Amino acid sequence: MFKKTLVSIAIASLGCSFAGQAMAGAAAASGQQIGIVVQGDNGSWNLDLSALMSFNAATGAFAFDSSKVAAPVSDAQGEWSLALAGSKDVDGVTVLTSDRVRWHSWERVDGTSGATATTDNPWSSVFTFTASGNVDPFMTYGFTAKNNTASTQTYTFTMGEALSPSVAGAYDIYADVSGSIVNGTGSNVTITPALADQDGDGIAELQVLSLSNDGGLTFVNAGVDVGQKDLATGSKAYGLYSQLGSGSGSFNYWAFETQFTLTAGKDVASLAGYAEITPVPEPAMWGMLLGGVGLLGFAARGRKK
Repeated sequence: MFKKTLVSIAIASLGCSFAGQAMAGAAAASGQQIGIVVQGDNGSWNLDLSALMSFNAATGAFAFDSSKVAAPVSDAQGEWSLALAGSKDVDGVTVLTSDRVRWHSWERVDGTSGATATTDNPWSSVFTFTASGNVDPFMTYGFTAKNNTASTQTYTFTMGEALSPSVAGAYDIYADVSGSIVNGTGSNVTITPALADQDGDGIAELQVLSLSNDGGLTFVNAGVDVGQKDLATGSKAYGLYSQLGSGSGSFNYWAFETQFTLTAGKDVASLAGYAEITPVPEPAMWGMLLGGVGLLGFAARGRKK
């Protein structure tokens, strides 16, 4: 049975541009990989979140390691920090979430750079993000992104992890994406899927789930692509878009890829993605289970005599 894990999403005015990088061979060695690429007219940043994660090779579980950004960590591109529950973003909005990693570029919307930003001149790129994986196995992510610039931006994110336990044989698979879109200024807000059609339906994809049998070196589409174009004049929910599928094979790694364009003028997109894969027992296993139930019934009848 599939279960839905809710991911807390901040639907606040966060100065954000957000995106991600494709999995590479390094994923097989590290067990997990999360990357971000921010693209737009105001700049481009290629970021790797993997160093900020803790990973349990025995269970396949990973999560943010808050201790690694307990004090802000800076480099030439920007600054990592920890966004605690109840903390305030640069726009002065309280973010009611659990611990999340936040990054902002040094570059501001007017093209200058600096360690401070204002509502009138925010950083060109800021995002908050959370992710987790576990032994069920399931995989989740959540983020809020805001386009502070004057032009449409594209956000792409890729996250992958080892499947533990791995899958061998028949399986059921499920994926969904949901969230909200908020119009900042201008006539409307539009979120548009930007991934090339993966499942042959002729429609661009927003979230694609892929499976790998070589630790993340090569992938096949899992057949549960979700997400559609949506627009609003104010604020509205996005999704829930979901897909259930099945298949058969041997896989030890899986990955999300999410890509969309977002309109300009401080428009906001908040998304949560979820996936779960469940092995289907072989007929022989069903026979053993039924046989076990029969033995229990026989023993119960014996005790009644």
